[in-house]
Amino acid sequence: MTQKAVSSLARGMAKQVYIGCYRALQFAGITPRPRWLLVFAHARSGSSLLTHILASNPRILAWGEVRWTYRTCADFLASELYSRKMAGKLFRPFDYITDKINQNALTPDLELFDSTDIDIILLTRDPARAASSLLAMSDSYQAGVDKAWVMDYFLQRYPYLARFGTEHQHSRRIWISYESLLNDTDAVLNTLAQFLSLSSPLSERYPTNQFTGMRGDPSPKIWAGRIEASQRPLRSDLTTDELKDLASAGKACEDQLRHLSYQHYSSEP
Repeated sequence: MTQKAVSSLARGMAKQVYIGCYRALQFAGITPRPRWLLVFAHARSGSSLLTHILASNPRILAWGEVRWTYRTCADFLASELYSRKMAGKLFRPFDYITDKINQNALTPDLELFDSTDIDIILLTRDPARAASSLLAMSDSYQAGVDKAWVMDYFLQRYPYLARFGTEHQHSRRIWISYESLLNDTDAVLNTLAQFLSLSSPLSERYPTNQFTGMRGDPSPKIWAGRIEASQRPLRSDLTTDELKDLASAGKACEDQLRHLSYQHYSSEP
């Protein structure tokens, strides 16, 4: 057996030992079972900013955008193990384990998230500004994302998020707009803290950490350690028809999410 095979086998055994110990501690009541808190959002919606704010609370474990594909219930435990390992907090008790999900492909079966053990934050942004920001980021970091890809992404992502407005009634859901997070920060964070029954408040200031700039937003703005209200101007290369298509998709999504009992929405730029 090669050294690589031995190392792989050892890692697999260590993972199974950890999972067994962790489940035993939960069964004994020593380590309480945390709830899942998932941020369903889209690219350039402020999801990295919100994840940093959530991660600053001592009762919430977040490791940015884990990019895990959730196909079965076992993937929740695997994702939690990854986040705990990366954060160096394997056995520390938390009320919530958090991941942010910006891609349809990572959640192939939304029925998996229709659970009383899961709380969901839906985060959206004005689609024209989100698309402009994604195009600008692609230019800055040479990500190779063209306008056709961006249009296709948003025209698929908004209808996907809209399904949480009328489907999946067992999970607890709250809808927040990026604009309200910027313009009505205290009220939004207070509403979120109430929704999550947190004993300590959420703050617009947050510490940077090992996943900052790596797991999510790579821009310098995320390193500010606080909410900054400035936004990029709209791209001039988005045509009138493209802006109409984006606006239509965004409005259809908003109309569905307005059915949720918890929401904090503002369309102001």
